[in-house]
Amino acid sequence: MPVLILLLIIDYLSAILLVLTGKRNKNSNVGFIGICKKMFIIMIVTVINVIQNIIGYNGIYETCIVFYCINEVISVLENAEEMGVKIPIKVKDMLNEEVDKNGNTEDAD
Repeated sequence: MPVLILLLIIDYLSAILLVLTGKRNKNSNVGFIGICKKMFIIMIVTVINVIQNIIGYNGIYETCIVFYCINEVISVLENAEEMGVKIPIKVKDMLNEEVDKNGNTEDAD
C-alpha cells in the first residue's frame, strides 16, 4: 500500500503543477473532489484487505492495489502529456492492457 499512497500523492501533485503552469484552470472544488476520490481509494483498498482476511481468499487485495496503482500511473502520464511531455505509446498501451486485465474502469482518476 505504500506504493499506492506514493502514486496518489504524485498524481495529485502533478495536477497541482498543471494548475500552477496555467495548463489547467484553478478550481478549489475540483481539487477537493480529487482529494476525496483519493481518500475513497485508500478506504476501498483497506476494506478489501479486511474482507480478504476475513474470508481467506487470497488475491483480491493485491489485484485491487495493482488496479489502482496502474490507474494512478496512467493519470500521471496523462497530466504529463497535458504539460507537453512526450510519453512512449508502448508504455501507455502496456498500462491500458493491464487495466483491462485487472478490471476495466471508465474514469482513470
